[in-house]
Formats: sequence, structure tokens, C-alpha cells
Amino acid sequence: MSEFWIISLVAVVLTQSAAVATSVYWHRALARRSLVVHPAAGQLLRTVLWLTTGQDRREWVALYRKYRAFTDREGGPHRPGSRHES
Repeated sequence: MSEFWIISLVAVVLTQSAAVATSVYWHRALARRSLVVHPAAGQLLRTVLWLTTGQDRREWVALYRKYRAFTDREGGPHRPGSRHES
């Protein structure tokens, strides 16, 4: 394999690992508490996220919960037209 394909493969694997770990661990297990992960799986996912993003899980969860606190209100981040309003 050429060096280009190896680098490309590593980039895709790292990106997808971070995306899955974010969705499963930070979002489902920690922020929403809708999923319970085995402690070993939690440690693995935490390590993947630390290596790929460098973010602290408590900071991410706190920011996510703060962000979502206003989604169902007028001017919330998911309301139509709210992104560019002053």
C-alpha cells in the first residue's frame, strides 16, 4: 500500500472512532443517561475520546446540557431562523 492510502485509512479510522465514541459514550451514556455501558467499555471509549479530541468528558457533558436547555424555546439553537438573529 502506498503511504497515501495508509494515512487516509488511519484518518478515517480515527475520525469514525471519535464519532462513534462521542455518540455512544458522551451523548447517550453521559449526557442523556439513556445507555449504561460496562466499565471496561467506558474506559475504552473515554481513552479513544481523550486521544482523538483531548476533551474532558465532564466539560463536554456540561456544555451539551447547557446547549440543549434552550432548544424548545423561542430563539433556541434548533428553531428555524435562530442561527443568524441578534
